[in-house]
Amino acid sequence: MDLAEEVFILREKGSGTREIMEEEMGRAGVPLRNAMELGSTEAIKQAVAANLGISIVSIHSVTQEALLGRLCVVRVSDLDLHRRIYMVSLRDMPPSPAAEGFRRFLFERRAKEAARDSKGRSPAASREGRRARVR
Repeated sequence: MDLAEEVFILREKGSGTREIMEEEMGRAGVPLRNAMELGSTEAIKQAVAANLGISIVSIHSVTQEALLGRLCVVRVSDLDLHRRIYMVSLRDMPPSPAAEGFRRFLFERRAKEAARDSKGRSPAASREGRRARVR
């Protein structure tokens, strides 16, 4: 798959996902030609499902669609598409039991992802087994 020839479906300007995508594609010398801009991940998934183009979204947002075979997940090995997400809380207030449970969940999930990433594959990408290279 030659990414330079694909129609990209992008998030709106200012979106963290779009910023990372533009940054990494620019670094790799891949122009984002013929781009369509949509305001939500769900709209992007619908456009991709309608064969209007391709996009880069969080694996977490397409896991169900990949499992159902509705969307194809392709791991792009030449791009660093990670973004940081931060958990914030009030400084002088202990977290509620729900907030503490959520914090534990996030740390446990991150540990599982780190173990999986050290093997180099996400579950959806493993099932698909396809990779794209930037040309």
